[in-house]
Amino acid sequence: MTYHKVGLVSLFAIFLGSNIFNADAVIRRHDLDDSLYLMDQNEYAFNVYWGCSATLIHEQWLLTAAHCIAGYDGSGISTNDSVEILDTTYLVEGEPIFHPGYVSIRTEQYDERHNDIALVKLQNPVTSVTPIKLYEGEDELNQVIEIWGFGHSGNGVDGQIMPCGSEPCNQELRRGTSRVSNITSHELFLNFKSPDSGNATEFEAHIGNGDSGGGVMLTIAGVRYVAGVGSTAFVGVGNEPYLYGSTSVYERVSVHMNWIKEVMGDDFPGEYSGPLYSETITPIMPVARDAPSSGGGSANLGLIALLFIGSFLRKRKGALIRIIKPIDSVDNV
Repeated sequence: MTYHKVGLVSLFAIFLGSNIFNADAVIRRHDLDDSLYLMDQNEYAFNVYWGCSATLIHEQWLLTAAHCIAGYDGSGISTNDSVEILDTTYLVEGEPIFHPGYVSIRTEQYDERHNDIALVKLQNPVTSVTPIKLYEGEDELNQVIEIWGFGHSGNGVDGQIMPCGSEPCNQELRRGTSRVSNITSHELFLNFKSPDSGNATEFEAHIGNGDSGGGVMLTIAGVRYVAGVGSTAFVGVGNEPYLYGSTSVYERVSVHMNWIKEVMGDDFPGEYSGPLYSETITPIMPVARDAPSSGGGSANLGLIALLFIGSFLRKRKGALIRIIKPIDSVDNV
């Protein structure tokens, strides 16, 4: 296992083929002015830019995406070792922690990132900002949500505008809306609809470069909950990225309460009371040396599994676990 230390910001967005792209700011409706999407960063300071977008979920913890830290091939993406919140600098404590089950698998439509979730602890508490609550429900389907993030903008007709190359230049906070069109065991899908379709939300939006790790939020009884973490996106065959018809993909927060609680410990802000992540893992037991076997790797796999779990529990407070991606051709965001 290799451990990576947080460095300086270095994000790259490189398109991979005609129907797959990396989601890293908010792409808007073409019939609305960008000023309607730009938000006051002081008023909504629970959104934090630190190389990727992130959400403050506890006075000392940020929620973001695993691929912002681990990269797509395990080599990692450099991120800030401090963040600015309301003109105050907060140093990152130790090293960010990404989910030990994070892996990116190329499918026909897009780069599916399993367990694309990570936590960043700050050395000192943020006392001037109210954190966002974690969404623990399972009824995200068809809900109208808010998309939050920093970076590039654009619209559904002309696509993304990248005035400063691959990195967001102004790191401006934007908010849009969408509707959860589909869910999987670990993902939320948001289809970017044209206002001409009659199904678009009021401030219909789509994820863009600079939004990876940013939250999608549900509002229930006037309270915001973070329900997803910006992961990736895909488009239809023959379409162009960031146009109407594209789909934003977010990692579901609700299915990771066991891991979040295990990492945060007493700081966990949710209501989850079930088994912790390590308690749900069934390790592969080693095969006795003289037992019949169809291959020579079973014992090694069992030992590796046990060492992996033990290392996670020992290092979870400040280490990054390297997960090697089985696809070689994906570049970092």
